[in-house]
Amino acid sequence: MNLAKFLQSGAIIALSNGSLLIGEGKRTWIDVNARQEGPVFYFPDFFLEDEYQAFTHESVEELTREQLMKELTRIPHPPVQPISWKESVKDTFEEQFTELQALLADEKLKKGVPIAFDEGEGVMSQARILSTLIAALENSKKHPLYLYGYWDRESGMIGLTPELLFDVDHANKTAKTVACAGTVSDEEQIDQKLLNEHQFVVKGIAETLYHIGTVVTGKRQLVTFPHLCHLVTPIKLQARSMPSIMKLVEALHPTPALGAYPKNEGEEWLRRYQTTCNRQRFGAPAGVLHYRNKSSCYVAIRNVQWNNGTVRVGAGCGVVPQSNLEDEWQELQLKLNATKSQLGLVAKT
Repeated sequence: MNLAKFLQSGAIIALSNGSLLIGEGKRTWIDVNARQEGPVFYFPDFFLEDEYQAFTHESVEELTREQLMKELTRIPHPPVQPISWKESVKDTFEEQFTELQALLADEKLKKGVPIAFDEGEGVMSQARILSTLIAALENSKKHPLYLYGYWDRESGMIGLTPELLFDVDHANKTAKTVACAGTVSDEEQIDQKLLNEHQFVVKGIAETLYHIGTVVTGKRQLVTFPHLCHLVTPIKLQARSMPSIMKLVEALHPTPALGAYPKNEGEEWLRRYQTTCNRQRFGAPAGVLHYRNKSSCYVAIRNVQWNNGTVRVGAGCGVVPQSNLEDEWQELQLKLNATKSQLGLVAKT
């Protein structure tokens, strides 16, 4: 591994075996549908509309977390100044919450996920990228989180997501995914509103997969992450004939955990929301395709995105008819602060 090249132009993605795939050096953007030798890193925008969505690197290496941590910490690195974060703006979120509640009352939607961003000032220098990766690695060892990201000299994204979009085994025509929705501080906060929100996600994903093959829904669990807990239900698919990866992405993304339910009816609301709150790659798929006969994609949440001197951290919250504005706003703040902490973007106290 060439650490200097990696920090200048790199990519990282968690693999289903627990290791990490590292890309470094020259990046070549490619047509995601074209057949390629070797693994393809996949980082589209949320609406899958950007011209450039996938790329290869001149050098690719698979490392364990321990091996990567050793590489990242073998030389001293200077401390970085904390990013100066602006206070969250509630007005836009409140407008979208109110519109969404009207759609829910009219029964046009059953669930939607409004989002909000905290913005900060600070350059994601190589030293800051390094410190963010180290913080992310430390947290991914303690909790079931998937590390992902890519960057160059001007822009990038690094995140730790709890949410698997799919893990495909091409040889066996199987796929795994999860319904990950419903956020609480502890088990005692689970209520009917939370269970309803989670069940919409389970139902939405299962409905998408039934026409592809046999779907098996696992047992709902409460999984603990740093600063919060999520309801998680594993879902497995045995396909009659596995569709192309892009067809699978289009079928599953966005899941009701990050979009809206029903999916088709919710797209208009999501696109209207985009005009006032640009997601960029927040909630988009992020993964590696066709590596050792497997393809893994995650939902790009709990991340930091940056472009030159602007840094953004986003979060969403599931809204159903029983939702309360102040409760949802507090959930957003919890998630935003948790993300900053997990990625080492706030001063340690």
